Amino acid sequence: MKKVLVVLLSAMIISSAFVGCGGSRVTVKEPQKQEQNKEVKNTIPEIKLGEPFEVKTENGDYTLTINSIKTTDERNQFEKEQPKQVILIDYKYDNKSFQNNDGMKLYVDEQAFIVMDGEGNVLRTYPSNMDKMPQPVPVGGKCTAQIAYGVPTDSKTIKLQFERQNKPIGEMVVDIT
Repeated sequence: MKKVLVVLLSAMIISSAFVGCGGSRVTVKEPQKQEQNKEVKNTIPEIKLGEPFEVKTENGDYTLTINSIKTTDERNQFEKEQPKQVILIDYKYDNKSFQNNDGMKLYVDEQAFIVMDGEGNVLRTYPSNMDKMPQPVPVGGKCTAQIAYGVPTDSKTIKLQFERQNKPIGEMVVDIT
């Protein structure tokens, strides 16, 4: 009888081991391939010469118009470094509804622009006798202003980027003569 119990117990242990090993299947799903990272180009909207460029902000809206970018023969005799070319940017800004929280009016000066020659050199402002200086503009007002830049090369093109909070929000490339 002892032998029968040992055989039965052994059979139960062995059969339970086989039952535990078989029967259930584990499937591992391969993760679905997501689309390859699409090349995302940070395109900056184009500013067109002579056309208002709309700027919408949390403080209101305004437009910027680049009227012209031209070379000038005018030079400042007191400036140490004389560039190969001097360009004059004539622009207008029109305050539709911009009003800063601290009561400041709209003011667009040279700090709002990054200007480069055809070789990618970032240009510095150049002291000149400009007729039109930037002015603070209240809602409903507008201002036409000029900024001069020295160009160290014989560049045929100028790239202008308009920035807001140190980020380009519009750009243009203009041929100069």
